[in-house]
Amino acid sequence: MTSYSGDKLRILAAIAEVFRPYTPIDDIDLFAGRVNEVAEVLGTVYERGRHVVIHGDRGVGKTSLANVMERLLVRRADGQEEARVLVVKAACDSTDNFASVWRRVFNGIALTRDIRRTGFRAEPAEEQLDLAELLPEILRPADIVSAARTLGRTVVILDEFDRLQGSETARAFADTLKALSDADADMTVVIVGVGRSVTELIGEHESVERCLKQVRIPRMSNAEAEAIIATGLERAGMAINDDAKERIIRLSQGFPHYTHLLAKNAAEKALSSDRTEIEMADVEGAIAVALEQAAESVKETYRRAVTPQRRQSLFDNVLLACALAAEAGGGTFGSTDVREALERITGQRMELTRFSYNLGKLCSVERGPVLDRLDYPGRPRYRFRNPLLQPYIVLQGHSRGVI
Repeated sequence: MTSYSGDKLRILAAIAEVFRPYTPIDDIDLFAGRVNEVAEVLGTVYERGRHVVIHGDRGVGKTSLANVMERLLVRRADGQEEARVLVVKAACDSTDNFASVWRRVFNGIALTRDIRRTGFRAEPAEEQLDLAELLPEILRPADIVSAARTLGRTVVILDEFDRLQGSETARAFADTLKALSDADADMTVVIVGVGRSVTELIGEHESVERCLKQVRIPRMSNAEAEAIIATGLERAGMAINDDAKERIIRLSQGFPHYTHLLAKNAAEKALSSDRTEIEMADVEGAIAVALEQAAESVKETYRRAVTPQRRQSLFDNVLLACALAAEAGGGTFGSTDVREALERITGQRMELTRFSYNLGKLCSVERGPVLDRLDYPGRPRYRFRNPLLQPYIVLQGHSRGVI
C-alpha cells in the first residue's frame, strides 16, 4: 500500500478538487475554455426580450457552462450599481411537466406586500408570501409573464431540459418564451439540454425563433482540453511532459469527462511514484483505471456490441474503426472511412463486403444499437448514438495494444 506524507496528501486533495470527471464544474477559476460560448450567452442574457438555448451532445460540458454562467451573472451584477440580477437554476427530470418546472423555479422566492391591520390606530404591516403558492392551479404562459413582472431582472436557467416528455410540454415552453418576449418582461430563460438542434429540445416553432439565441456546445478543441489540464495541474502544484499531455488530449476526443478522468488518474499514478510531473507511463496506467471506472451503461453497451457469436469475429475491430473514423470525420463517417481505419488497425486489405454485415448489425437492436444510420444522398453515413462511447472504444483499443 502506498504511503503519503502530509505534502503528498495535500497534493492528492488538490487533484481530487480540480479534476472532476463525475460532477460538473461549479468553480469559475477551474472552468477552462468555452470563451466564445460564454460570451454569446452573456451577451444575450443582457439583451432584453431574448432567450437562450444551449444544446449539444451528451458529455460536452453543458451543465458546467450553466453552473459557471450562474456564478458569472451573480458576480457581475454584484459589481454594478444597478439592481441585482435574480438567478434561478432548476434541473428538469422525466416526471416533470410545464407546471411542475415553473413551480420549482418560483418556490422559495419571497414577495412582500403591505397589509392593513384592523383598528383605528393600527399600523400597516408587511406579509411574506411565497411566489409558488400564489400561482394558479392550472398554469398558462400568461401566468408566467405575470409572475415575471413581479420579480424585476431575472434569469431562469433550466438544465437537463431534454428529460422533459411530450410535445405539449415543449409547446407550452415555446409559447412562454414568446409571451415573455412579446410582453417585454424582464426575464431571460436559458434552456440547457442534450440535442443536436434546437428542434430536438423545443420542437419546430417558427414563431419563437426570432427571440431565441441558439448556442451549440461542440466537443472541446485541443486547446481547451490543454487548458483544463494546465489549470488543474497548476492548482495542484504538478506538471506534465508534452508527450503525456498530447496523449491525454488525443484520447479525450473532445469530451471534458475523459480529460478530467485521465488527468486525475495520471496525476495520482505520478504521485504514487514520488513524482510531481506526469509521464507517459502514468497516462498508460491511467487508461486501465479509466476503463475500470467507466459508467456501467457504457461498459455494458460495449460488451454487447463486441461479444462474438462465432470465432474470428470482427466486431471489436470494426467498432474501433468506427470510433477512429468518427474522430477524423467530426462525428459522422461513411463505410469508406471505416475501411481505411480498419486497414490501419489490421494491416490487411479490406473489402467493404467483408465488414458490411458488422456495420449493419451495429445499427440493430441486437447490438445496441450502437450506431445511427443517417440516410444522406448517395452512400449513408453513421454516427454513435451515445457519443461518450467513442472515447471508451479508443481506450479499449489502446488497452488491447491494437493502436
